[in-house]
Amino acid sequence: MAFRGHSARTDESSVVQVRGATTVTQPNRMSLITRIRRFPGQLRDRSALVPAALALLVVLAGGILLGSVGLQRSNAAQSSHAGAKTMLLARADVHTESLYNGEDLELNLSISQVGNDCQAALNGGICLRYSVVLEEKPVMAGYGVIPLSAVHITPTNIILNVDTTQVPDFVNTVGAGGRIVLTWKNSATTVNPGSLHSASVVGKIGSYTLPTKLIASMLFR
Repeated sequence: MAFRGHSARTDESSVVQVRGATTVTQPNRMSLITRIRRFPGQLRDRSALVPAALALLVVLAGGILLGSVGLQRSNAAQSSHAGAKTMLLARADVHTESLYNGEDLELNLSISQVGNDCQAALNGGICLRYSVVLEEKPVMAGYGVIPLSAVHITPTNIILNVDTTQVPDFVNTVGAGGRIVLTWKNSATTVNPGSLHSASVVGKIGSYTLPTKLIASMLFR
């Protein structure tokens, strides 16, 4: 008997068609063998992905950790900056009495970011009042709002450097004014807003140098 027909192969089975007979489906053994031979290679290909996946996880974890640290630092910086902005100098002052060329010399000065002793709106500036009294006679005195740039303020140090002759609308009640350069140093290592802190001060008011013995304080709000 002669057979006519053709076979069609798929991955799963081989189909044989015979004229005058029913279609018979036979398992494709070659496909199975091919799969078995290919399996180790596929396994090796997949196992090669494991180090890459682990490396990717390490990179992602590192990125998340660095992002978290950066956010914490950013929040801390913002909190510190906000705290510096909200803490204001309520008052820094100095008072001395000493001998100057055999005469009694009295020096007084105060600055404030919140006080209204200058009888004018501060508008972000600082109120300054001072007086120099020699033998109970004022030789220099005045008050006015000086620019914030004339005062460098930190919780531990305050530096005042201003020439009152160059400040618009500064009121010189006695004398023509002059340069004032003073530096306060807080005696405490930390600052508690609302608490008065004693301080040391060095510098000059006009041509008068502050003596070593004086009374000075700093108050923050």
